[in-house]
Amino acid sequence: MANLSSYINISANTVSALGNITPGNVLTSGVISATGNVTTANSFVGNLVGTIVSITGNVSAGNIIVTTGLTLNGTPIVANNAANLNSINTMATTGNVSVGGNLTATGGIRKSARVLTATTTLTVADASGFIEFSPGGTYTITLPNPTLAASSGIGYRFWQNTTDNITLSTPAGAFYGPSGSTTSTVVLAQATTQYWDVWCDGYNWAVFGIKIA
Repeated sequence: MANLSSYINISANTVSALGNITPGNVLTSGVISATGNVTTANSFVGNLVGTIVSITGNVSAGNIIVTTGLTLNGTPIVANNAANLNSINTMATTGNVSVGGNLTATGGIRKSARVLTATTTLTVADASGFIEFSPGGTYTITLPNPTLAASSGIGYRFWQNTTDNITLSTPAGAFYGPSGSTTSTVVLAQATTQYWDVWCDGYNWAVFGIKIA
């Protein structure tokens, strides 16, 4: 059988094609096997419901429900019919991860710390981490452009572990907030406090000196 494209719905124990499968819905408790592409429309029940799905081409569907498992490039993705990441021990990416809802981590989210000793330009990737200013004389730390979309809402926590004053600089906007300067640079005076929070509102940076008893 070359193509299965003349049916709105296909309901069977086994659906097998040497070519493409392009119906409205495919419902089966057995095997879906195709050497070509599988393209289905959305369905209230679901599009691909089966025990085994074996496709060497592409899959385009509204919903994919697999009761046993879904394997992508040899790696199990879904361990049961609840789509989750329980079967993945480690997930690594060099890009961005977007979550439409809430992100809850029972094990915590770890970010590597940085120790600076000289003039440095920070990036968005450094945000939400702990940054220590170590002795090295007076130097300047340049923050990202606060007006860029990627900068909105990010923040840095600094520990000024040096008696030297450190200068923060921004390529756009200014430093405001309780410890701001209303200019494009602000000097963090160690005599004031050793702990600083700096946050971006999408336009400028807000500087908060954390007082300690």
